[in-house]
Amino acid sequence: LEKLSFRQKQLVNLKFFEGYSYEKISEITQMSVKTAYNTLYDALKILREELKDI
Repeated sequence: LEKLSFRQKQLVNLKFFEGYSYEKISEITQMSVKTAYNTLYDALKILREELKDI
């Protein structure tokens, strides 16, 4: 998780640990649904790449 930005960590937490929808995440973070989706997509891409090496 250390390779993720603060915003990416926040979105991973809200989506996967808190279970919020993209719509609710966009309300909480005051970003558009599309931006929330894209930011989370980028974070997951980083995590997949890191986990691939384990």
